[in-house]
Amino acid sequence: MKFFFKVICIIMSVLTFACTNDIKETNGKPSMINSLIDFGEAEYFTGVIGQTILFDIDNTDLNESARYILTSQAVWLIENNKYKIIINGYTDELGTRGYNLALGAKRSAAVRDFLVLNGVDEVRIKTSTFGKERPLKICSSEKCYSANRRTVTTIHRN
Repeated sequence: MKFFFKVICIIMSVLTFACTNDIKETNGKPSMINSLIDFGEAEYFTGVIGQTILFDIDNTDLNESARYILTSQAVWLIENNKYKIIINGYTDELGTRGYNLALGAKRSAAVRDFLVLNGVDEVRIKTSTFGKERPLKICSSEKCYSANRRTVTTIHRN
């Protein structure tokens, strides 16, 4: 199943790249799709690529989905070097305040390290942690807790 997912992701990436390069002009006129979507704008980063990486309980490992999103973020950031980013780490409400602040910091560091290994200049990246202080949801179920175990990457112009 994982192999099939990887193959589909690769095919979709290639098709997306090929299509965006082939539709820049149609009969000498700019394509309507290109006029609607500017792949260099911040909205593309936030709306299409995504800002949020989710983590398993008490964990800082990047799963396959996280690595896919982060690889896309790295490509966009390399192509759009006028932006800097802040990576905020969060946890669920389980555990002490101090433990969760440290875990949030480790999560944001894991995301930063992945981006740096994939070509993003470390000078453009800041990290911070909020631990359990800013949950998306306040609840007592695993589904809700899992939404709070995350990092969020925000972009800012230099």
